[in-house]
Formats: sequence, C-alpha cells, structure tokens
Amino acid sequence: MQRIGSYFFKSLSIFLIGMILPFSLLAKTNFQSENSTTDNAVLFKAAQRGNAEAQFLLAKKYSLGKEIPKNMKEAFQWYQKAADQNYQKAQYNLASMYEYGEYLPQDKKKAFELYLKAANQGLSAAQYKIGTMYYEGSAVPKNNRKAIEWIRKAADNGLGQAEYALGVLYYTGEILPQDKNKAAYFYKKAEIQGDDTTEYALAITYYSGIKAPQDITKAFQLFQKSANQGNAEAQNGLAVLYWTGEGISQNKAQALQLFQKAADQDNAEAQNNLAKIYRGGDGILKDSAKAFQLFQKAADQGYAEAQYHLATMYLTGEGIPQDKTKAFELYQKAAAQDYATAQYNLGVMYLEGKDIPKDTAKAVLFFQKAAEQGDPEAQFNLANMYVKGEGILQDKTKAFQLFQKAADQGNSAAQNNLAVMYLEGKSIPKDSAKAFQLFQKAADQGYAEAQYHLATMYRTGKDLPQDKKKAFELYQKAAAQDYATAQYNLGVMYLEGKDIPKDTAKAVLFFQKAAEQGDPEAQFNLANMYVKGEGIPQDKTKAFQLFQKAAEQGLARAQYILGLMYRDGIGIPQDKTKAFQLFQKAADQGVVN
Repeated sequence: MQRIGSYFFKSLSIFLIGMILPFSLLAKTNFQSENSTTDNAVLFKAAQRGNAEAQFLLAKKYSLGKEIPKNMKEAFQWYQKAADQNYQKAQYNLASMYEYGEYLPQDKKKAFELYLKAANQGLSAAQYKIGTMYYEGSAVPKNNRKAIEWIRKAADNGLGQAEYALGVLYYTGEILPQDKNKAAYFYKKAEIQGDDTTEYALAITYYSGIKAPQDITKAFQLFQKSANQGNAEAQNGLAVLYWTGEGISQNKAQALQLFQKAADQDNAEAQNNLAKIYRGGDGILKDSAKAFQLFQKAADQGYAEAQYHLATMYLTGEGIPQDKTKAFELYQKAAAQDYATAQYNLGVMYLEGKDIPKDTAKAVLFFQKAAEQGDPEAQFNLANMYVKGEGILQDKTKAFQLFQKAADQGNSAAQNNLAVMYLEGKSIPKDSAKAFQLFQKAADQGYAEAQYHLATMYRTGKDLPQDKKKAFELYQKAAAQDYATAQYNLGVMYLEGKDIPKDTAKAVLFFQKAAEQGDPEAQFNLANMYVKGEGIPQDKTKAFQLFQKAAEQGLARAQYILGLMYRDGIGIPQDKTKAFQLFQKAADQGVVN
C-alpha cells in the first residue's frame, strides 16, 4: 500500500542534523547584498569606461534582475571584465558561478583559481572558500594543513564563518587537536560578528548538541537574531521550534508567520512546511489549493519532500485533478534524490502494476533503495519478495533479517511475519516464546493477523497456558477488522458451544462474513448449515453454490459432498460424470468414501 504523506514535523534536531558539517552550511556566499543607488545609465557608462567597481555593480544588477531585467549572460561578461582588473569581489562571484554551474558549465578548477586570486588580495570570504576546498578535496587534492592555514587567515580577518569553522574543528578534534575551550572561544568570536549565516549555523550547533554542549535557550536566541536579519533558513528553523514547542513555548501563530516569511523568500523547506500545514489543516484552515501551490514552488526548486507530497496529491486527486502519470514522474524525481518514501511508493507502483506496467525487478530495486535508508515498510515488502522469490532469488535468511529490521522499528506486519517464522521453525530455529512476544507487539498495535495467531495460541494452549477467554476476545478483535479466518473460528466457537454459549445464528453470521471473503472452510460450514436448516432457513440451492465455491478452491470435503449431490441429484440434476470427477479430486487429497 502506498503512503500518502504526513502532516507532522520532525524535531528540529532531526530536521537540521545534516546541515551542521563544518563548512557545507557556510560555503556558498556571494556579494549580492550591497545595494547601489547609482543611476543605471551612469553606472553603464562608467562600466564601459573600464571602471571595475561599476562593472561589478552592473553585473550584480543583471544577476539579481533588480532595476534591470535579469540577464546572466550580461552578468557573466561584466563580472569577467571586473575580475580581469583584479576586482576581488567580482573574482569571487565569478568563481561561485563556475563552482555551482550557475549559467556556466560547472568548472571547479576554474573556480578555485578565481577564489585564490581574490584570497591573495585579502578577501576573507575567498580565503575561507579556499580553506573549505582544501578541506573537502574538491577541485584540489585534500590538504588539511593548507585548509587550516586559509581558514585561519579568514578568521584573522574577522570572518564569522571561518571563526565558526575553527570552533567546530577544535570541538571535534578533526584535523586540529581537540580543545573545547578554544572551540567555545571561536564560537563566541563568530557570534560577535553578527553575521546571519553564522548565527544560523551556531543556532543549529547549540540546538543539536553535537558540536557544542547543547543549549536550547542559546540556540533559540541565535535563531531569532538570524531570523530578524531576514535569514530565510533561520526563519524556517525558528518556525519549526515554535510549531513543535520543542524547547520553547509552542506558538503556532508565530510559526505560521515565520514559515510565510521564509517561503516568501523562496525557501523551499519553508514552502514545503507551510504546504504541509495547509494540507493537514492543523492550526489553520485546510486549503488544498494553497498546499498544492506551495508544494509546486518547492518542487520546482528540486526539494525532494515537496516532490513526494505533490506526487501523492496527483496520485489521489487531492484538491487537483487526478494525474497518475505526473505522480509517477514526481516520485521518480524525489526518488532520484534518495527520498526513501518516494522510492517505496515507486516500488509499490511497480509491484502492483496498476498505473504503470508491472515490473517486479524494478519493484525490488526501489524497495532495496528505501530499505537501505531504514524505511520499515520497504524492508517488509522486500522481505516478502525474498520469501516468495518474486523479482529476486528466494532467500529466507535475507527475508528474516529484513523482517527483523522492520520489526525493530515497530512495523506490526513485520512483527507478525517474524513471529510466524519463529512459530513454524522452518527457516530459523523454532522459538514459541519469541513468536508470542512478537505476536503480542503486533496485536497491541491492532494488527488483525497477529491477533488471530495470538488467539489461536491461547485457544490451543500448545505453546503457552491455554486461555480460551483471551482467545475469544482476540478472535473478536481480528474479526472486527474483517480478518476472515478469525471470523471463521468465531463461527466454529459459536456453532460448537464448548467455550462460549452456543449460538447458531451468530455462527451463521460469522461464517457468512468469512465466506463472502472467499474462505473455503467458512463456505463449507455455511453450506452444511443451509443443508440442515441450522440457524438459517434450509436452502439446498445456496448450499450447492457454497459447496461449489469451496470445491473450486480445492477443499477436499467440499469436493466429496458436491460429488454426492451430483451422484444422488440432491438439489441439482443428477450427473454421475461430474460426481466421479469430484470424488477423484477428493480422493487425490486423501478423502476416502
């Protein structure tokens, strides 16, 4: 079964945990915040005359599309002219374009050369950037000594990002001797700079408690400082704190305002979060149209979770016309970014073959991808495919391992299947105690099949003390969820009247429920009750029909009784040929006249 998405937020520490690496959060900077009030015509003339600062400012205007139409070709050309005159900020922004492939083909070596030119002129952001490239080994061979050298230069020039990075490196003991006092010193220096990006990074660090002692109050203050400067990521992070009430008093109204501010700045994560709120209608009037618009904006920026949610809306036709082709395409985009739930849903689509051609090999592939990321439902489905040898070679050992992983995460279906393996003792050593524990866990979550198995263990008393009262209660719970075998067993208990008062009317009711779901034993018993008129008016035609259904499913007793009906013409025209065929089928299964 596909999942249609959650409206809930993860804790902020989980939300942001992947973003607290020393450099990745801070590495991309460019000089776009300087506002020039120079008249465009005057600026253009100065740039044409070769004024490097004018060329840089003109390039900036073209890249931002403010005051003049956005034109990245013009931006590149003017940055290039200014950079050729050793204008360090132009060299930096041009390097950024090469590094990230913005308008230009990505060229990290060219980016490094330009960053180095700016760094050698004392531009602290470029010095920091050179340090990160040596640290990461991107564009140049990894060199920790040079990384520290350049990061220190940037820190000495008062760059908060570099001071923060030194703090992280001292705290972790990575490429610098561990010294938590020095870490605290550099974190404090970074905070004093008042740079919104650094404040945001520090907020995450203090909140997570991974690269600094956890301090929720300080984290909250830093999120506020950064958010107040208009940092969209900090606004989103602060909004999550207000929304969840994690570490602070919950304030959903404040959270909504902050999500909106960040979303208005095209922050994809905030757009996605706000969309989830509109979709769920939690703390706000439910609005599927707004949710769709916001998911679309975030998805257009390549935000995987938004692509996933947008896909589910197309799949189910939630607030928009159903479009399973678009759903499939969006799941593919999210899956390509290793979004596990999208990979799981693609696996389901390929396995079911309803909306796309069935392809069990591809189903296995996507379940594997999601399972490797710890998705319990993908682990469960993949385990089942290993059990059946469907789309992959049968391997019950691997199936057991996957059921175990999913069960450990509380997946009730996996707990049930693992319990069955322990109870049967075919692929693994039999362990009735473990089976009971796992059935109990799954049953406590309302899993009908586990309730049925647990009831059977209590009824038979084979592997635990017999308790027919508990068995009856558990059969009732499973039957209420339309679990056919539990309905059949309740029918038997009411018919026999051994452990509960006999009630043929209730026996008929439960046999009917199970028979309608195709249970052959229930069909057989109900047929017998129609023959005898027990608990229901006698009706040999209906009895014949039910015997027929059970016989077609291979139930030997039904084949034998149906054979008698054809032989003796009971309720149907006599047909000794059909009678013989049915007797033969029953005999082949060991039924002897």
